[in-house]
Amino acid sequence: MRVYGLSSSVTSRGAGPGSASRDNRVPRRRGHPDRRYEETPPLHSPRKRRNRDGSVRVRLFGERSRRSQGLGGRERLVSGGDTTLLALENVKRTYSQGGQSVHAVRGITGTIGAGEVVCYLGPNGAGKTTLIKMISTLLTPTAGRILFQGLDVTKHHQHVRSRMSLVLGGDRGFYMRASAVDNLLFFAELQGVQRSQRENRIADALDMVGLSGRRKDRVEQFSRGMRQRLHIARAVVCDPELILLDEPSIGIDAEGARQLRALVRTLSAAGTGVLLTTHYMQEAEELADRVAIVDQGLIAVEGSVHDIASAAGLSGVASFRTPAISADLEASLRRVAGVVEVLTTQTYGGWNVDVAWSRTEPHSAFATELGLEPLGLRQPTLEESYLAFLAKNRQPAREQDTDA
Repeated sequence: MRVYGLSSSVTSRGAGPGSASRDNRVPRRRGHPDRRYEETPPLHSPRKRRNRDGSVRVRLFGERSRRSQGLGGRERLVSGGDTTLLALENVKRTYSQGGQSVHAVRGITGTIGAGEVVCYLGPNGAGKTTLIKMISTLLTPTAGRILFQGLDVTKHHQHVRSRMSLVLGGDRGFYMRASAVDNLLFFAELQGVQRSQRENRIADALDMVGLSGRRKDRVEQFSRGMRQRLHIARAVVCDPELILLDEPSIGIDAEGARQLRALVRTLSAAGTGVLLTTHYMQEAEELADRVAIVDQGLIAVEGSVHDIASAAGLSGVASFRTPAISADLEASLRRVAGVVEVLTTQTYGGWNVDVAWSRTEPHSAFATELGLEPLGLRQPTLEESYLAFLAKNRQPAREQDTDA
């Protein structure tokens, strides 16, 4: 886990989180013992303020943080005026492997606005994590520009890192023998959070992720899902204007995933831009304002869930029921004119078969011949559209290889 604000002098001594140092603890500083962190009320809803020009600004943190800051949390423009936070201009990243050039990102262009949730989907190795690392200044683009609030991220590291947070997740990234509160105090100082704001910001962040009751516990006692939530708390302590979430749901149980989705909605409502990468299609479908499919280092398609379905050539999904499934049955379905994709799911006492169609009214005469019981017709989900689009997008390449 990379953390913004960690100086090279600290990491060179091997004193960073997860190091093998015997004294792997955060030094106690005067003025912030654990006893000062008492039970606190829930986070208040984001406060909105309308400007004379009709634009709207909001604050993320609640009453505790506003009292400690005096002037309140950093305000965000969420409507009216130019709300663009991030602009990607033909961004590329190439590296050498085994004497050959590997094009991880081939030229991505896009934007993210204040309060907007954009989800990047794609198979492993598509270039999503590489792109996020370039946005967060952990990697430098080979070509193209990344602009955050109009500034080139390669030339304004301090500005970017003070207003942007990155969550790569994983078990590492914390002082395991220190408490959750002490870890967040340490990182809040590294991220430049003012001393008068730290305690209340941390209390709010722990409330957000549901870890207030475990604030005094050592991180080594946390499950993987709890550590992932603590990563997210660390990311929001600095009140970021843009947060990058790379596979945040990995290792989190159903309740934790629900809390994560609620947190993303809270951040979005407060004007924080969110760039999310995930393999959980339901999560993307529920949260994203826009979805982009990244494949082979390029954005192949971007838009709403309906736009993705249209790009995949889907108009509907016919559902069927069958007592048994076989490779021959699936092959027979795929040969039917208008069938784009076939998905099978085993259920109690049989199988559900979902057939994605490119026609408005698919022919169902084959259902009786194949022993399928029709269940109905519905709109395609994001997962079905995603799989159908990838299959369609790669078909010309397979045909070209076959011809060659």
